[in-house]
Amino acid sequence: MIDMAGDHYEIDISRAEKDLGWEPRHRLIDEIPGMCQRLKNDPSAWREKNGI
Repeated sequence: MIDMAGDHYEIDISRAEKDLGWEPRHRLIDEIPGMCQRLKNDPSAWREKNGI
């Protein structure tokens, strides 16, 4: 998997939206700042909660 760490995979959800009427409830661009802040606030709890 390390070999693939630098690979870029563009994700297109338009088919899921069109065929299933599905839309994501969260956007990564909106969620990442909060995730990072929770990690910084309590790294041990964050790792435990996320199975790391």
